[in-house]
Amino acid sequence: QSQSRSRELRARIASLRASIVRQRREIDKLTKELMQEEQQLIPGHNGSQEESSLFNRLFRSLGVLIQTATKYGDPISFVYNQTGTALRVAGQTAASGELVRDVLPNVPTLLTYAPGIYAHATQLDPHLQQILLVLDGYLPLVEPHLEVLIERFDDIEPHLEFCLNNADIVVPHLSEIVRHLDDILFFTQQGELWQKLEPYLPTVVPRLDRVGPHLPALRRHCAYVSPYMTTLAVHIDKLAPHRAISKHADSVLSYLGWALRVPGFHYILDVPGVCRVLS
Repeated sequence: QSQSRSRELRARIASLRASIVRQRREIDKLTKELMQEEQQLIPGHNGSQEESSLFNRLFRSLGVLIQTATKYGDPISFVYNQTGTALRVAGQTAASGELVRDVLPNVPTLLTYAPGIYAHATQLDPHLQQILLVLDGYLPLVEPHLEVLIERFDDIEPHLEFCLNNADIVVPHLSEIVRHLDDILFFTQQGELWQKLEPYLPTVVPRLDRVGPHLPALRRHCAYVSPYMTTLAVHIDKLAPHRAISKHADSVLSYLGWALRVPGFHYILDVPGVCRVLS
């Protein structure tokens, strides 16, 4: 019975992997078709522009490599450490079958970003297993933002584990995250506040298209907003349409902050019309 169950599991795994491969091919085909359609909408677009784009990506990736090596201070040690890590990772993924299953199908996409990825090999190493788990399924969504993610990797890396653990939430909203990255990173540096906010992130991230425009004002008024941020996060859907509240958060909270400290009183924000009056 145990052997029969093992065969069933292997067959199911093989079937799922074959399905993933088919879906991956369909995603690649549709992605290329979408890119071609969007490029045709660009006035004066031609093939040389696409080649220029590839060159620009490679050039920027090389720039990341040079900048990282320079910052390291000892280029020889830097190359030794990065190369050693890259070779070891390649050996491990090849031995486990992940090289063929997850990495090689994505080489054409990753090639122009290779210098920047190499520059961060030692930082990526602890996250490799999680990256491989999501690489094949999410790379088409991540690829348009890879330049920025590689260039800002030193800022992003402390939060990479959260992003990988919540890839199903984070990746579909990368456009909004990248657009508001500086403001988001500001709040990540507010140690105690960020720790309190982390449980709310799965709720906030999918709403970044509405919450994002508030972030510059909230950042500016951080000293006023910080004590109430987790309370306000509960009412994000009610508050998001009213940008004037965040714009004048210092005044609003100076007068009405006491009310938010009264247990349960903050639920008045859910009453229709209250947020509109505050704005």
